[in-house]
This record gives sequence, C-alpha cells and structure tokens, in this order.
Amino acid sequence: MSRLKQVVFSVPTDDQGMHHLSITKFLQGAELACNARGTDFVWNIIPAEPNTSTRNLQVNGFVWDYPEAGAQCFCDSDAIPDVEGFLLLLDAIERDDVDICYGWSLIHNDGDLRPNVTGAENADRGGARKTDVITPHAAPGLYEITGGACGAHCMIVKRRVFEAMFAQNILPFEDVFYRDKESEIQEVRDDWRNKHGTRKRGHDFLLSQRAADLGFRVWLDNRVYWGHYKTVDLRKWYGQVHALSVNVRAQRYAIDLLRELWGNEEWTASTDFLMRAAAEASRIPHDRVILELGSGLSTAVLSRCHPNVVALEAGEAEAEHAREMAPNANVMHAPLERFDGFDWYGVDAVREALSGKPVGLLIVDGPAGSTRGGRIGCVSQLRDKLAPGAVVMFDDLNREQDRDVVLAWGDGLDLDANITTGEGGRSFAVVRMPEE
Repeated sequence: MSRLKQVVFSVPTDDQGMHHLSITKFLQGAELACNARGTDFVWNIIPAEPNTSTRNLQVNGFVWDYPEAGAQCFCDSDAIPDVEGFLLLLDAIERDDVDICYGWSLIHNDGDLRPNVTGAENADRGGARKTDVITPHAAPGLYEITGGACGAHCMIVKRRVFEAMFAQNILPFEDVFYRDKESEIQEVRDDWRNKHGTRKRGHDFLLSQRAADLGFRVWLDNRVYWGHYKTVDLRKWYGQVHALSVNVRAQRYAIDLLRELWGNEEWTASTDFLMRAAAEASRIPHDRVILELGSGLSTAVLSRCHPNVVALEAGEAEAEHAREMAPNANVMHAPLERFDGFDWYGVDAVREALSGKPVGLLIVDGPAGSTRGGRIGCVSQLRDKLAPGAVVMFDDLNREQDRDVVLAWGDGLDLDANITTGEGGRSFAVVRMPEE
C-alpha cells in the first residue's frame, strides 16, 4: 500500500447540482486534507451536463494533463460530497488489490431499499439491483463486487484501469442506457439482463464490467455515502429515513436533505435530534403511542418509523400543513387552554390522542416557547400517561425555561437526563422512565 502522489477530483457543473453543492467549500477542504497526507489534490471540472461525453473528456484530461496522478475520483453533479468520505475512497484505492472503489448507493425497489449493485444472479428478479456475490476485504468497510457495480454518484478509479482501456481502444464510458426501454431490441435487453441483473445499462456499470473483463477488481466501501440532491416531493423521502438507519452516514444525509427541503431549518428539529428520535421510535412496541407535542418534519420522520404517531398542534394552519406532509400520522388541532399557572393542550384532546393506550415515546417540542408557563404542563398532564420504560425527548434545551421542565420532569424519580449538543449548538435531552 503506497500513498498517491496526486489525485484528480472530477465533477460536471450543471446548474442544479453545483448550486446545491457549495462545491468550493468541499474542494478547499479536500485539498487541505490531501496535503496533510502528502497527496496533491487537483480538480477537473467541465461545465456540461453529466453524460458519457463529459466523463470521457474528464478521463482524457486526467490521463494526459496529470501524468503524476494515480487515481481519478468522479462525483455526480447532483451528489453531496464530504471530505471524510473522499478520504475513505483514497484509503481504499491506495491498496494494491483495489482498482475501482464505489461509495454506497441505494435504490428503492418493490418497497425495499437495497444497495445499488448489479449482479448476474438477479436476472430473474425483474432487473432489480440486488446485491450479488460480495466478498469482505480485510480492511474495514470494503467489499469486493463480483460481476457488478454500484452507481457512480461517487467512485474512484486507478490510472492503470484507464491506461489498459486506452491500450485496447476501449472507450471508458459509453452510453448504452436506452431511456425508452420499450424501443430496445428485445434480444439486447434480455442479454444484458441475463448477464447483469438489470435493464438499465448505465455507463458507470459498463465501466466496471469492462474493467472486470480486463482483470481489474471492483470494490464497495460501505462507509461512504454521498446522497443525491434532486427536486422531490418530500413525502417520497420519508419512507427512506428509517431504512437508511442501517447506515448512519446515509441517514444523516437523508435527514439533512429533508430539513433543507422542508424550508424552515431555523425552527425545524436538528438532524441529531431527528436521527435519535427515529432510532427510538423504531424500538417502540406498536401497541403504544408515540405522542408529539408540536408538529413538523419530525412528525413525518416518526410516522415512517412507527404506525401509531399522534401530534398535538396548537396552530390550525400548522396542523393542516403537517397533515399534508405527514399523511401517515394523526395530526390533531388542539388549541391551548388555561390551567393553573400555565396554558396547555386541552384534556379532551390529550384523551382522544391516546385512545386509552400508553405513551411509548413522548416528543416535547411544543407549544411555542412564548406560551404562558412554557412547556411545564407536560409534567402534570402527561407523566402518568407513559408506559414503563418509555422515552421522553425534550428539544430546544438552549432555553432556560425548557431546562427547568426537564428538571421538573424528574422530580421525585431516579432519572438521568442524557443531554446532547448537536451541530449548531442546539441541545436536547433524552430521559428513559423506570421499567417498573
């Protein structure tokens, strides 16, 4: 294993992707990180739509303009790169037995979320890109892909792969992906499907197949995930959040994207809070209620992790918006009522929300901080509604009045409040109730 003298990072610059990427920030960070490890980092950017012509121009520029560069990293224009993941790809490609290494990509197929890997044994499964034969490497996170490949949202290729292709007049990237599959010749479609288990013959998959035919080895690093940025209906993303928990890096990117697309990042729960809430929700028995005070993106995330999510929302407009964006949750408009020393959700609304079931997870993110008495009402109104071992999560602990609520919640009980400060300095607490 030897360090690369130089590596080239290549990305096309279509407007949508580059506007989102803040690519300059990544390039600066990657350059500093590479310099620290003794590798010269350069970038090879072409202002064009991402297609095979763009890829081949970048390969030509890499081979002829950077003779000292040992590897080239490709990033789709709408992918979201990070320096840590890029360095993991570098670590992989510097190994003698690694010629191509991909980051971990996902595809949603038949209601299931799977690694985006082709394989001959999947030919009888309707072209689904399910994992074929993979062999773990001695190095953490690496798996050899036998006869397949992953999507090229992020990939790194050794120079020797391209040099071998050029020597045999093989075009590295070739467009054999017919977008109108019905116009394809049936024999051609069947032949590719029987060999590779997918109808889609993208240029990234073909590159790996041809490299494997030349004796090169293709690997997947399961720790690297660069998510895609696209204009999407948020509801189509919720189904992925819990499934992505098998890969924490992937889940963080998905939730980061959801927060951005939600469009209210200043008030939306932090990514760390949402990740922890999703993890806790997945453990709650289905005969218990997840009760959320306040509604928002967290409601949508929780409702894809558990079938019985109820949110109490004091604002009518906010409740309607949450119903639209989180159709799997029960969002109730519950105007605040006056109690002794505080305002709180009405007793009837709470009773209806619980429907006689105990609360397995309570999310305290409402009512608004300006409410009379703050959120102190949750102590007297809800503490006895929790199931043994239930979890309570308090958001926005940067405010003193909310920290006081956490202290009051544990009054008379032997409880520990696990306080976490996430990105941006936002704190939240997680309290687990006694089992008995």
